[in-house]
Amino acid sequence: MIFLDVAPLLDADPRVVQCRLLLITHAHQTHRPTGDLTFLKLSYYDFLLRSPRALEQVLEQERGGRNLSRLDFEDFERKSIESRLLPLRFEPWNNEYRLVMSTLTAMGLVRIEMSDRSEHAWRVQLSDIGTSLAQQLLAADVFVPIWKRAEIITKTFDVTLRTLSTYISRSVPETVTLLQRGSRTE
Repeated sequence: MIFLDVAPLLDADPRVVQCRLLLITHAHQTHRPTGDLTFLKLSYYDFLLRSPRALEQVLEQERGGRNLSRLDFEDFERKSIESRLLPLRFEPWNNEYRLVMSTLTAMGLVRIEMSDRSEHAWRVQLSDIGTSLAQQLLAADVFVPIWKRAEIITKTFDVTLRTLSTYISRSVPETVTLLQRGSRTE
């Protein structure tokens, strides 16, 4: 089976999604050890990581192209039909996203601090075991590009949730309806 036949399945494999979310959370905690990472902000970071086109647009428009040269996108990431689609499949208002986060919690890899206000305000943090696993993932070459992007995203967009949402909706206007649907419950 060639890679292009397998590529669309990677986002559907919960283990790959779990690894990606562990790496994003680890990047955030490495950059901001005491900073809060909410359930919703994690999903926005994940969206940017999975959507090269959206990430490029947001970096270009909101950050003047800062860090664009550090991103090493493969041709298939830019030219495939999937790159034109918005991969907002794993978001907090999606049951599959909740299932992935619940599984990570049940495995003892993340802790979720729940808020009475809204599940979107829940705080996500890696446990010691989750941190150890994220560090082990970094030793595998296949996860290096994900880690590199996660670092760039969490450092460049270390802003409030509202600001991040505004950046995405201004730069990638086709996300507006989806983002409004998610932020309505905040």
